[in-house]
Amino acid sequence: METALCATHRAFTPAIFARIATTPGRPRGPRCARVCFSRDAMNLGWKLAAVVQGRTPEALLDTYHFERHPVGSDLLKHTLAQTALIATFSPEGLALREMLAELVNHTPALSERLATTLSGLGVAYPSPDRS
Repeated sequence: METALCATHRAFTPAIFARIATTPGRPRGPRCARVCFSRDAMNLGWKLAAVVQGRTPEALLDTYHFERHPVGSDLLKHTLAQTALIATFSPEGLALREMLAELVNHTPALSERLATTLSGLGVAYPSPDRS
């Protein structure tokens, strides 16, 4: 079993580093690296530990992609959107940025939603089926 787990771990490690390497660095590069690396590593790490300790079946490792891929996709979408807002200096882009700033400043629910989403604090995983 340990050999199979080591092979599984080796298969995941390049995927984690590939995500870091392909995550756009603008405008939130450090956040992207933190989200991609630390959360991916934590997600995989506790699963590997549980399997090695015999507390859960190896099938738990199959949930990694299901849980983390949507998070990476959302992160990419948010990073691209932020980059589009920050990197544009056209009159239209500046107007859009100003309008969004006003909305965020005057709409507490929107401000909270953006803060939760962009900080990564809104990431949650479904509860395992205990039936």
